[in-house]
Amino acid sequence: MRYKTAALLAAILFLLPATAYAESKDAQPLGVRVDVFVNGQKLRGQCGLAGDTTYTPLEELAQALGAEFELDGEKLSIKRGDAFIRASLGSTDVATSSGHSSAPAPFALGETIYIPLRFTVEALGDCVAYSAIDPFLDGRVRLQPQAYVGSSNPVSLKSGAKVHTTYVQGKRESKVTGQTASIFRMIPVFSDLESTSLLDKANALFSARLDASKKEFEAELQGLDFNSTSLEALSPPYTYESSSFYRIYEPLPNCIESLSLDYVYSGGAHGIESLRSAVLDLEGEKVLTLYELFKDPVACKAILLEDIAEVAANGGSYYDAVQGVTVELLDKANEERNFFLTEDAVVVYFQPYEIAPYAAGVVKFPITLKELADDLMDRFMAEE
Repeated sequence: MRYKTAALLAAILFLLPATAYAESKDAQPLGVRVDVFVNGQKLRGQCGLAGDTTYTPLEELAQALGAEFELDGEKLSIKRGDAFIRASLGSTDVATSSGHSSAPAPFALGETIYIPLRFTVEALGDCVAYSAIDPFLDGRVRLQPQAYVGSSNPVSLKSGAKVHTTYVQGKRESKVTGQTASIFRMIPVFSDLESTSLLDKANALFSARLDASKKEFEAELQGLDFNSTSLEALSPPYTYESSSFYRIYEPLPNCIESLSLDYVYSGGAHGIESLRSAVLDLEGEKVLTLYELFKDPVACKAILLEDIAEVAANGGSYYDAVQGVTVELLDKANEERNFFLTEDAVVVYFQPYEIAPYAAGVVKFPITLKELADDLMDRFMAEE
């Protein structure tokens, strides 16, 4: 995406107290907070910007990536498999399994050693994407820097399941015009689910979504001549970009859900961001559709339409541009699984342009579990 980390510096910088380590001479104070997710799971430690680089605590990031680390005075090393990083606090000189290079310097602040996120992740063979916004659970998109790390190391969930990331990344560029076509998409891959049937269904769904994106990218490439020396070969100006990243939640004891933000730019004034979700029902052993949450999958339509209208009527200016939800649109949301759960609500959403102008983005309608108490299947009710 076209989100530059450096452009996010907007907060007052602050210093953390030094207690265990002598602060590095060249240490920069952490400024703007950055939420860092590894395989959809948020790191608990404080992460933030120092200059225009995102830094994370060494110990927590290494553990999340399944890497070993060692400290010897000012020197540190990180190792996973054949990949390694050797660096010194305050120094930009780094040795990796790919050779010597220059990188943002690690440093100590207080009791914590901080390391540069992107360099560390990519040196170990994983990937990272950035976003300037938090587009997921809130009804309104809010400005909050995010970093999404896709790692081959499985992360354990509360349910006992594990998730790692697979991704596709590619880029073609015209040497004449500098125009590009690129793809960078992450998807979750689950393991250790009790139900092998659910495991296969979930991973097949995510794989199919990734394959569809790859086919769209390949179709775009076929229409472009990146080897031509003529400026007219790419006229009118053309750039294509396709990207996605995801989070994992466990809103209820018997549910795991993946929420993915997809972005596609194919020309024009702006790209399109869309939300994709999948709710795994561990007890029912299925990837749920919206209507499968309910005791009566037919009668629930009228209930949902009424509740959505009520949310829009009482939700303030956020819903001013909404044109109304029809049965046909609700059926489409059911078929495409355009919903997710929180600890206290079912959130039904609609993609840009479906019920509101582009500026409204993905329009979300949170309907409380309490409001749906008589209609939902019992296992989807939050425990008291």
